[in-house]
Amino acid sequence: MRELIVSIVFVGSWFSALCQNQSPIFLNEDDLKTTFLNEKNITSMDVDKKRRGIFISPKKPFVFLSLDTIYKRFSQLPTIAKSGDNVIYTVDGKLITEKDKVKIDASFYVYLKEKNLSKVNYINNKFRDLVIVEITLSATEIKPKIILRGGIDSLTSKNE
Repeated sequence: MRELIVSIVFVGSWFSALCQNQSPIFLNEDDLKTTFLNEKNITSMDVDKKRRGIFISPKKPFVFLSLDTIYKRFSQLPTIAKSGDNVIYTVDGKLITEKDKVKIDASFYVYLKEKNLSKVNYINNKFRDLVIVEITLSATEIKPKIILRGGIDSLTSKNE
């Protein structure tokens, strides 16, 4: 029994150390953790065993947008709400905890949904000026869809 417990602890500690030792990914020598890249702009990816990293080479230099720039450009809310201090961002379903470190490739098609919490009654009054911004990134343009009798059909597809 003792050997079983020791082996479980050993395997668990080995696995957790393996998960924490992930190699960094670099783009033009910059660490790439909170950057969203359009895969269509990538020429090559090289693994460097000596430096323990993955290096990405783009077709042309990337142009990056900040979350505040995207919000100000695509927001439908009045300019008073665009201060950026009362905004919670999600990008492709991932909650953003440090908005200043996020860079988004400008070649993406950006789709933005805003949820204003001013009419929510069950939260504290000081949180009612919060805005939740859901950003969806797509390498290709998303075609509009309509729902017909419970099914989803694209406007451009032919029904047979």
